[in-house]
Amino acid sequence: MVERLANTPLNASRIQQVENAFGSGGKKLLESNRVLVGEGVLTKMCRKKPKLRQFFLFNDILVYGSIIVNKKKYSSQHVLPLEGVRLLNMNDATNDTVSLKNGWQIITPQKSFAVYAATSAEKREWMAHIEKCVTDILGRDGLRPLRVAIYSPRLPLVSTNMGPKSDNWNTAMEKLKDLIETKFETLDEDMKLIKTQLENIPLLINENDHLKKENEILKEKLDEQAMTIDELNQYERRHSILIHGIPDINNDKDDDRQSITDILSKLDISFNSVDIFHRLGKPKPPVSGNKKSSRPIIVRFYGHSSRWIAFGNRKSLPPGVYLTDHLTPQRSALLRYALKLKRSERLHAAYSYNGVVTVRLSPSGQPIPVHSTAEVDKVCISEVNPQNLDTRSPHGSDPKITSGSTSSYTHRPRRKATGAVTTIENSNQYAVLNDINRGKE
Repeated sequence: MVERLANTPLNASRIQQVENAFGSGGKKLLESNRVLVGEGVLTKMCRKKPKLRQFFLFNDILVYGSIIVNKKKYSSQHVLPLEGVRLLNMNDATNDTVSLKNGWQIITPQKSFAVYAATSAEKREWMAHIEKCVTDILGRDGLRPLRVAIYSPRLPLVSTNMGPKSDNWNTAMEKLKDLIETKFETLDEDMKLIKTQLENIPLLINENDHLKKENEILKEKLDEQAMTIDELNQYERRHSILIHGIPDINNDKDDDRQSITDILSKLDISFNSVDIFHRLGKPKPPVSGNKKSSRPIIVRFYGHSSRWIAFGNRKSLPPGVYLTDHLTPQRSALLRYALKLKRSERLHAAYSYNGVVTVRLSPSGQPIPVHSTAEVDKVCISEVNPQNLDTRSPHGSDPKITSGSTSSYTHRPRRKATGAVTTIENSNQYAVLNDINRGKE
């Protein structure tokens, strides 16, 4: 029968299915004159406990492996040449932990182990077919078939070379083989996991690059929105000025009204042009002795011209009283940063002009408007032209910009009041002390 099946399409198809079931981890099984005699599930005695294994009997080899999906997927393939196989019958064994029947030992030069069939008839068929295949191989090669040893607890072993030492050796080798088999199964699973992760790395890199680009675009949009908001906030302050140096006596608004009326009269401005006024921040304790500290007063006019008249006539203010721009917190912080560089002599001047922070590198240098600390740094390092500056964000690259009190000099174009008309004289030639409390605005 075996000779009739050799090299037939049906036999080749069956062997190819077995080979495919073991996947890439298995060996090539389809060879000339090889016949698949039979297959089935046997219980193999492993090191820790019995385990089900799928066995395939060919006319020249015995193959078995772990069952992943029955009749579809196997792993941990083992191939045993039949010319070195011997069988050892085993009586049924029963103890407190396990009951095993219909078993026999498969002994090879590579390894030896016990297997158990579901029924005695299945056991006889397995042993008979294995013995027949072994006999055919040895007879074909001109060798004497090996006798099948019969083991019984009450009778001595028929095979004289199967003494106690050999049994101990076989048991130790079985344990070692099972341990190696378990380790290889674990290693195979780990390698599959690593392979999957390595395949995902290019996808993760592409996804990360895409997220970086999206983040850069969103950051640019956020900076643009922040600059727009800052410009709108500064535009709302175009009619306002800050008056410093008016004593804060008993936090009395009537006293402040009278003080502002007197100050505006010196600036040739009527109090009727004032829309609203109030002090900034909470009352401060006395600085020293009986001297009262003063919070700046914000004065908002109905029109923009009153603001320029005030700055144009600021020299008529009494000593200790001065005017400044009403800057946003971001621009106030930027002005403080520029003044810090001025004190370290990296800039010649730093001031605000009509709400825009402006710097100069030398007395005759060109006034350069700046909108971020990064732009100020560029001016200090390379003396760049203002048209080449990056003005996307009012914050620049300095994360420490916050609102707070400012102590600085603000340079303004001089205006001369001529009735209802004002003219600018000596642009950027005067400075007034700017001490703004922006904390409670």
